[in-house]
Amino acid sequence: MKDIAQVSTIDVEATQSLTPQHSAFPEAIGKDPEMVQSVLTCLVNRLRWADRFIEGTVFLNLPARLAKKRGIGTDKGAEIDLHLT
Repeated sequence: MKDIAQVSTIDVEATQSLTPQHSAFPEAIGKDPEMVQSVLTCLVNRLRWADRFIEGTVFLNLPARLAKKRGIGTDKGAEIDLHLT
């Protein structure tokens, strides 16, 4: 599999990172139902985030995207607190 996700992290305390072989994942997930649930939860959350992101990018114009992301609801509509230079 050539499409391997890469992640960057910053440790806030002493940490030991383990990187399992890709071939070990199916075996590990088959033995641990809690791991299955955790992986599915992560995947569903990522899919929901991607769906909202794509929806906003495709169907909303720039002012609407800004209002959705940074807007504060007022009686006149959304107020965007954004300083441009």
